Amino acid sequence: MPSTDIKDYWRRSWGIGDRVGFADEPLKNFNRNPVGINQYTKLKPARTLVEIQAIIDNAPTIEIDGKFFEQTAKDLQGTSEYSGKELITRKEHEKYKDKLKYKSTGKRKIVSPNQTNIKRYETIKKVQGSNISMIGSGQTGKQFSHVYPLIEDAPPGTKTTFVIDAKMNRKLEGFNRIGQEIAEEQSLLKKNNKFPLTGEAKKQMEILNGRAKLNARNAINTLGKNFKGQIGYFQVDVETGIFKNKAGNYKMSFAGLKDKDEIYKDMSGKERKDFERTQSKKFKNKEIKQTAKFLTKKGAKTAAAKFLLPLMFMNKMAFGDRFKTLYGFPLTPDEDARQTNEFLKMLGDKVSYFKGGIASLKK
Repeated sequence: MPSTDIKDYWRRSWGIGDRVGFADEPLKNFNRNPVGINQYTKLKPARTLVEIQAIIDNAPTIEIDGKFFEQTAKDLQGTSEYSGKELITRKEHEKYKDKLKYKSTGKRKIVSPNQTNIKRYETIKKVQGSNISMIGSGQTGKQFSHVYPLIEDAPPGTKTTFVIDAKMNRKLEGFNRIGQEIAEEQSLLKKNNKFPLTGEAKKQMEILNGRAKLNARNAINTLGKNFKGQIGYFQVDVETGIFKNKAGNYKMSFAGLKDKDEIYKDMSGKERKDFERTQSKKFKNKEIKQTAKFLTKKGAKTAAAKFLLPLMFMNKMAFGDRFKTLYGFPLTPDEDARQTNEFLKMLGDKVSYFKGGIASLKK
């Protein structure tokens, strides 16, 4: 007979009444996921350290105000103000952060693409009159360089400028920027105070003098002793306000030790252009002579070594690689072959038009 209890009817319709209660017969060692498969990792398996590092290494640069930058950890996670695309997850970063190597770290300094160049151009025009460069610097790898910061209190001239290797110049950029900022502060302090300086103004100038000296010293300690004389600084006399050149090497300058210092600002535009052409041509001729002399000397040594090949083989058999060279001269066949290949490559570079060799200099 059908049950008159509506609740009992629905229980039996759905089979609820036939279920065994946990209280009467509880399930033991119940595991809803016996295989241990996570529904998330099954669809998207966890990436390894190697895979994540490869993503970081191959990540594209991001454009910010017309400039391109390597991505930071936040950029790659899509949480920075400059990137909304997630390449790695926050959990992946946290898991391997001590082992991952990011191309860019810390806070980046965003500068308008032309702001620095425009400021530099305006400073040069005010202090020097116009820009001066080494013609053909793209082929020679040499550039016109200011040893000291650019300020009107100490305008540049032929004794404070010289030719510098482009790679060295790029390495000095950060230190030159700091030196320029310090020199501008020194100049402003001089402008706003009477000399001799006293009290707080004197103290401030002494601090700036110390910072300028320290910056030049840091450049040499960081980059190496061969940068000595390539970067200078000013010490402002607290009694007179005179800017004194420090740490530069007049011997390397265009004027050298003997010639007088010709201030570029005092020259006419034509005189500055004539100076640019004359110095560029003089430097190119010097490079051609040095290159020819080097190739002749290197070629003669390489050719002479061929006559001693039997002795080289004997040395190799008796001592192995114990005695490979003597004053740069090869003493084994292996070393002779290495030096010969090095010479041929060097010969190609020195003569090549496209790599700034003699062919490109003779114009």
